[in-house]
Amino acid sequence: MIVMKHGHILQLVLLLGLSLGNSGCVTSTLWEEEPLVRMREPARPVELELFKSLQGTDVLVCYQEAREGSDELQWRAYWLKPILGAPRNPHQPKFISVVATNGLTVVPIFVEMPTAWSGSNWFAVLKTNPPGFVLYSGQQPLAVHEHELPVYPGQFGKAAQAFLTPPAAVVDLAVCSAVIAGYVGLFVWSQFPNTDPH
Repeated sequence: MIVMKHGHILQLVLLLGLSLGNSGCVTSTLWEEEPLVRMREPARPVELELFKSLQGTDVLVCYQEAREGSDELQWRAYWLKPILGAPRNPHQPKFISVVATNGLTVVPIFVEMPTAWSGSNWFAVLKTNPPGFVLYSGQQPLAVHEHELPVYPGQFGKAAQAFLTPPAAVVDLAVCSAVIAGYVGLFVWSQFPNTDPH
């Protein structure tokens, strides 16, 4: 009968423990890989409407939003201050009701830069990759960068992550405790003489 040396057994268990430590952490998987998070992003093709505020300084952005893993679309609306520049994704603005468009001036949207546009009236040029737009007053852009429509993680996914973190931590603790117990048990066992009856 072939008897495996105790030192070899300890080496194998050590490698197993390192593997569990690198790939078996439930808590890190929950937050780093974000399996529960469903992203919210502009629908494709882009459905966009822009409105100028009564004060003439801000623009109301209205667009259709899609949710990852669902065919349901939802209209979103939020105010944008062009002079402050464009936030970068991921970002979630403060959404308001789409009925706020009542009585506001529509901002024309073009798929490419118009060749003839007179005066200082506002217009926008649609961008598709990533979805967004560039806002102009006359021939001058109102911001240095184009404005990207919001892409952000849904609140349900973040709430679920927070809710599941304590149970995940318990599982991680149990796994680590089992591995440590195995180390200790094998170490104690290795102190006994290794006798081969043959």
